[in-house]
Formats: sequence, structure tokens, C-alpha cells
Amino acid sequence: MLRFDGRYSIFLTNVFWDKDIFMLKPSPSPQSPAKAFTLVELLVVISIVGLLAGLTVPAVSGALLKGKQADALNQLKQFGTMTLAYATENNGEVPSEGGDGVQSFSALAATTNSTAWYNVLPPLSGFLAASNYRSNPKGFYDKGSLFYSKAAK
Repeated sequence: MLRFDGRYSIFLTNVFWDKDIFMLKPSPSPQSPAKAFTLVELLVVISIVGLLAGLTVPAVSGALLKGKQADALNQLKQFGTMTLAYATENNGEVPSEGGDGVQSFSALAATTNSTAWYNVLPPLSGFLAASNYRSNPKGFYDKGSLFYSKAAK
């Protein structure tokens, strides 16, 4: 569209060409320009998110530790229940401590240790006795073993 105001200008949609100055200029817009985040604002938001994440990490690790401690406490309770069940079935006697000072998996299956607590209590709760790990000692430390504790370091 052509208009006359002392000089000729050709208006296009958002830009007009001023014939006197020979440069492209943005046309005046009734709308406000689009807002964008500045670098400082983005850095502030990122630092706040990082700070909040840093505060939640200790809380999560503390909750995991509490869960492991609860698991260990439950395991001790299970040993107590198994000991009580064994004593009830055996006229009030508790299983022997077992062991002759030798700490090996072959000693676990010795006939002198057949009444040791680690061989008689686990089967009462559906677990393998320690003597069963003689052929596969690594299974003793698996998560499915009664002798495994998540809380142990």
C-alpha cells in the first residue's frame, strides 16, 4: 500500500521499506514484543533446582538406610521366632552354638555341627541350612539366604 506523508513508503505486513533512508525497518506493532528468559534467570532457576536436589539426596539415602535396618531387625526377630519354635519342639532346649573354632564350609556339615543353630534353625523358616552351602559357598552370601543382611557393610 502506498501512502504519502512527505515521502513515499511501501508498507508490507510487518516491515516497510523507506525509500528515503533505504533500509528495512520493523513496522510499529500494536502487540508487545515476546518475552524471553534471560541467562541470569535461567541460571537462578538451575541453581535452585540443584539446591533442592542436593537437599533430597541425604533424605533418600537416610530412608534407604532405615529400610535396611528394618530388614536386619526383622531378620533378628525371625531368628528369635525360629529358636522359640525349636525349643518348643525339643523340650525347652535351644540349639547348640556349634563349631570347633574352624571357620570353613566343610566344617559346617560335620556331624558334630548337625545340631548347631545355623543347621537346625533355617529349615524351620523354609531356608537352607548352612551345611547345604558346603558345595556352593557363594550361595551363603546371596540375597535369598537367611544369613545375608542388606544392612551389613
